[in-house]
Amino acid sequence: MQQFTIQTLFILYSAISFSAGALIAALFWKKNDGSARLWIFGCVATSTATIVTVFRAEIPLFFSYSMMVSLETISVLLFAESLKRLSAHESNYRISWFTPALPVILFVIVEFERHLNNGQITPLITAI
Repeated sequence: MQQFTIQTLFILYSAISFSAGALIAALFWKKNDGSARLWIFGCVATSTATIVTVFRAEIPLFFSYSMMVSLETISVLLFAESLKRLSAHESNYRISWFTPALPVILFVIVEFERHLNNGQITPLITAI
């Protein structure tokens, strides 16, 4: 029996996230549901962030860690925005400016901190 590595589990999680987005897309095909659309984008962002984690050795370090943090942040914010739209009186709710701004801010902060530490990822960066 072949042993599973942590990378295998991350790939499985990424596949599950992507499959969940595909399933929701199939269920809401040709329906104009903003909440479902945001949830699909959140699933794709989570899947992409997980794949970036797995293949971080093949992606330049200066990009992989910051991209992973930013994509995972945007996916959580998209899930929150999606759930907010499920409310009866918030169905036409517009996406907050905070949703796209926070991942960009985190990307810049992480890259700035990494640059100050000669390209190393430190505990301070992971605390951000």
